[in-house]
Amino acid sequence: STRRTTRDLPIDGKRTTILWAQPGYRCEPCGSRFRPPAPGISVDHPRLSQRLVDAIVERLRAGGTMAVVASEVKVSGSTVWHVARTAGIEVVGRGRYARR
Repeated sequence: STRRTTRDLPIDGKRTTILWAQPGYRCEPCGSRFRPPAPGISVDHPRLSQRLVDAIVERLRAGGTMAVVASEVKVSGSTVWHVARTAGIEVVGRGRYARR
């Protein structure tokens, strides 16, 4: 298994990181290796929990700016931007978002 770190929603205003082991498997007939997706981990952003991604998207769609959302969920502005782009939310004007 491989050790992974995943960011989650803040607890009591502090950053939260989940440390976990992702199992790996090998197909005996063909020898290929694979790692199954982990429950609760975002497929599009594997270093973020799905809960965190959902919270970022919800706050942006409610009209939050990138800086405010990043501060609320304790991640960088670039992380918020990447989540917004994956969710189809586009930057409009000075840090505000609108649905495409």
